[in-house]
Amino acid sequence: MLSELSLEQHAKTQIGSLSGGQRKRAGVASELLNRPSLLLLDEATTGLDPGLETRMMELMRKLADNERAVITITHATKNLDMADKVVVMGRGGDLCFFGAPADAMGFFRTDEFDGIYRALDEYPAAQWRAAFEQTTAHAGPNGTSERRPAVPAAGKAPRGQRSAVSQTATLAARYAKNFTRDRRNMLLLLGQVPVIALAIVLLFRLKVFEKGANPRDMAMLLFLVVTTAIWLGSIDASREVIKEKAVFLRERAVGVKLGAYLASKLVVLFSLAAVQSTVLVLIVFGLRPLRESGGVVLAVWLTLVLTAAVSVGVGLLVSASVRTEDQATSFIPLVLIPQLLFAGAIVPVAAMVQPVKALSALVYSQWAFAGAGSAINMNDRIRANPRFAQANQFGLDFFDLAAVGTYAILLVFLAIVVGSVALLLARRGE
Repeated sequence: MLSELSLEQHAKTQIGSLSGGQRKRAGVASELLNRPSLLLLDEATTGLDPGLETRMMELMRKLADNERAVITITHATKNLDMADKVVVMGRGGDLCFFGAPADAMGFFRTDEFDGIYRALDEYPAAQWRAAFEQTTAHAGPNGTSERRPAVPAAGKAPRGQRSAVSQTATLAARYAKNFTRDRRNMLLLLGQVPVIALAIVLLFRLKVFEKGANPRDMAMLLFLVVTTAIWLGSIDASREVIKEKAVFLRERAVGVKLGAYLASKLVVLFSLAAVQSTVLVLIVFGLRPLRESGGVVLAVWLTLVLTAAVSVGVGLLVSASVRTEDQATSFIPLVLIPQLLFAGAIVPVAAMVQPVKALSALVYSQWAFAGAGSAINMNDRIRANPRFAQANQFGLDFFDLAAVGTYAILLVFLAIVVGSVALLLARRGE
């Protein structure tokens, strides 16, 4: 398509940097990539030089010859003879003519297509409409008997329709390519991880996880790591639906499956969140060792990856709920603050009043924090410090969550938020 529309030299140019005519051609190219059976173009040749206008019309002619219907609205008349039929609309929406291009010149009594404009100025559109209706009073809509297009066999998929898996692969590849091309955003998302990780490390001494060290410091470090994973996942996804609202609605209209669109987002964003969580774990627990086996570190890593994945779902839920990118940015703090307040670190769950304690169970950061603490045997670490154990505000049952239970609970949260996103997208695409 780039070659057909003379855009090869702009293959790596952002569309926003193209001129008006180039942008119009890029829009046409994006539609042609879907290989539609019906193509409706509004002013596709406006703003193009005569050479490009001719090439565009020749391309439309080629598409029409290849079992496609092409309808274009234009004010340019140089290449109207390439069309099979011409519709002339007068002011007010009156149909003044419909038929072959050569017949149009005869009907408007002119030797050139530009003369049609002069004819429309000489007489009102209603008068031309009446004249056209008289000439077609005893004929079909175009004066000839035409064959109707064949109706596809029942149950046969329209040509070009692709499976959900194929659509997901295509959309995910496109999304990943767009993400990597926005290098500034990519560097911000990936570069903030080591900065935050180092800031966390600097808050605690080297032997923070040594036997007999202050369990409160251990818990706070874990809490900050979990909170960071939540922050990263939410920020990654908070604008990813609303910024593509127009694209989503257009592509839904031409057959893109909702599941494929959502899955493509999840594949790329989950991968990004997993990379961020991995870097976070490597830096924090590389510089502040857990003093545990590799299996324990792996369990903490998996907990953080799942936590970030749930946060990606929450970010997509925010993005699907708002109407502008600014609203998404403003809404994110309302989502993150409850994760901070009710995680059980700032105020332990055991110290909360009963209604708040019950409400806090709906906050996934609490389960992620408890699961990470259970993975490193926080209860044993608390008992190893008699002074802290006497005033232990966490209680003995908070850090008593099996790894499998942690993963299952986080996966349930993930299913709920992703299902909610799907429902919102389905409503938006109706």
